[in-house]
Amino acid sequence: NAISRFIEEENPELEFENPFSKIERPEINDRIMETHIPSLAELDAILTEAKSEPMYYLILAISTRTGMAASKIIRLTKTCVFEENGAIGVYLNDDLYPQKSSAIVFPNDVGILFKKYIESIIVVDSENHIFYNKHGNPLTIKNLDSNISRIVKKAGVTYPYTLKDMRSRAILDMIDAGADEKAVQNYVGIGPIRTRQYFEAKGIVRGCPASLVNYEIKAVAE
Repeated sequence: NAISRFIEEENPELEFENPFSKIERPEINDRIMETHIPSLAELDAILTEAKSEPMYYLILAISTRTGMAASKIIRLTKTCVFEENGAIGVYLNDDLYPQKSSAIVFPNDVGILFKKYIESIIVVDSENHIFYNKHGNPLTIKNLDSNISRIVKKAGVTYPYTLKDMRSRAILDMIDAGADEKAVQNYVGIGPIRTRQYFEAKGIVRGCPASLVNYEIKAVAE
């Protein structure tokens, strides 16, 4: 539209008409919607349904406890794992923007699950990815979205929650538990504007008994 407007205005002799001038862009609503935030009971139902699938159980645990984005989850490899003072964490390298690379430490419950999973898998690709699809190839966003959708549907909850919705729940839990804006921004890897939107929506999460954060993921019994 901008290019066409420039041509139209700067070159009247062409009698060019901007074909994009009457197209209205839809309004983008980035507000945190209460209907898109799963309750603890719904999270419990979803995690219970995922218990028979250790990989997706761990992915859901990471998302609902740390707020890690799906794009980062599928890029996790064995080589990015570290252990420090008894805690498990991962380096999140950004090859395109090295300054955005970071490291996060998992809460204890997720760390236990993560370590158990890492010790149980056989890495089959040269980059040491830890999450795979049914064909043995590194998990893609499409694979992840379709399988989370399947699990959520089988869990029988009232809304088709996505991993993004569960990530939002994790961020709101951190805020509700008292984490400040900078800590949330650095840990989750979101910008200040988006962080502010989460802080403005913090009243969505209510009545969760906890200290940082409000619930714990249990290891699956053998």
